[in-house]
Amino acid sequence: MIVPIILAGGKGTRLWPLSTEMLPKPFIAMGDGEGTLLQSTLRRLTAIPGLGAPIMVCDAVLELLVRRQAATALQGNFTLLLEPEARGTAPALVAAALLVEKLWGRDAKLLVVPSDHAIADNAAFAKAVAVAAELATAGYLATFAVKPREAATGYGYLKIGEPIDAAKQQFRVETFVEKPERERAEQFLSSGQYAWNSGIFMFEAATLIDAFEKFHPEILAACREALPEGAGQSVTLGRTAFAKAPTISIDYAIMEKAGNLAAVIADFGWSEVGDWNSIWREAGKNDKGVAARGNVLALDCANSLLRSEGPVLVGLGLEDMIVVATEDVILVAPRSRAQDVKRAVEELARGRPETVKTRSASELPDQAGEALLA
Repeated sequence: MIVPIILAGGKGTRLWPLSTEMLPKPFIAMGDGEGTLLQSTLRRLTAIPGLGAPIMVCDAVLELLVRRQAATALQGNFTLLLEPEARGTAPALVAAALLVEKLWGRDAKLLVVPSDHAIADNAAFAKAVAVAAELATAGYLATFAVKPREAATGYGYLKIGEPIDAAKQQFRVETFVEKPERERAEQFLSSGQYAWNSGIFMFEAATLIDAFEKFHPEILAACREALPEGAGQSVTLGRTAFAKAPTISIDYAIMEKAGNLAAVIADFGWSEVGDWNSIWREAGKNDKGVAARGNVLALDCANSLLRSEGPVLVGLGLEDMIVVATEDVILVAPRSRAQDVKRAVEELARGRPETVKTRSASELPDQAGEALLA
C-alpha cells in the first residue's frame, strides 16, 4: 500500500503579498487551466494506479478551504489530518506515519508530496514513484532528486553516492545539506556531485518512525500523544500534546542525520514555485523578458515581473525587478532577493500583522483560485 501524504500546511511567505496566511500558495491557481496547485497535485496522484486514498495534512483553520478544493478531484475519498498549529514538516510527517501505521500497518509506504509544486511530466513522475517504492521496501528513506539548475540557497542538496541500481537511477546519498549559504551552493553546483532535494519522499511508516525514535524521540512521543484514538475522515491532533513537539523540518530533523538515505534522480519537469523569481521563470514573457499581469504598463523594462491586483502599476526602466501590488500593499525587490521576501513577511508579522494574514479581496475560501502566471 502506498499512501500519498499531501502537505498543505505551508504559508508560502516567499510569494507574499499574493500568498497570505488565510489564502496560502497551494490554493492559488497557476493560470494554466489546471486550477490551483493543490488541485493539480491531487489530479496527478489520482492518475497513478495503485495509490491509496490520500491523507492531506494542513492547519485546522484551512480545513474548509482544503475540503472545497479537494471535493471535485477526490470525490470525498481522502482523510484530513488537522494540525492545531504549524510545527514544521517533521511533526506533521511523524503524525502522518503514525496514522498510516494505525490504518494500514507499519510496512505501508508514505509518498510525501508538497501541495504547492508544479510537475510538467506526470508520466515520468509516475515512473519515479514506482522506482522510489522499491527503495522504500528495501528500508531506505528515499528522496526524489533533480539536477540543479543554479546555485539556489532555498533547496536541500544531496551528494550522490554509489549506485544502488544505476539503470533505474537509484543512488545512495552520502550527505544531505539543507539550504546552504550561497558560496557553498556554488561549490556544490560546480562539483557536479550534487542534486537538489525536491521535497518529495517515499518511505515505509516503520522506517520513518524508527528514525524519529533514534534522532528525535520527543517529537515521536508528542505526536503519539496528540493522535486521537479514533480515525474518521477528519483527524484532529491534540493541541496541548502537539505543542510539545519542537518546530523543525524533516530535512533538519532526519534527512541531514540518517544513514539510510537514497535518491531517485528523475526529470519530470519539477518546479517548486517557491518565490517570485520562479514565477517569473515559468510565466509568459514578452521579447524583453517582462512578465506583466493585471493593471500594468511596462516601459523600457527588461527581465522583470510586474503584477497588479488593483492600482495601475507603471514600471519605467526596470531591470531584473519584482513589483507586485495588491489593493493593500506593494512589494518591490530585485529578482536576486526573491528568497528574502520571507524576511520581510516575518518583520511585518511582528509590527503589522494584518498585512500578512489576508488580502481585502481574498478573505473567503471560495474566492481562491487567482492565477499566478500570466
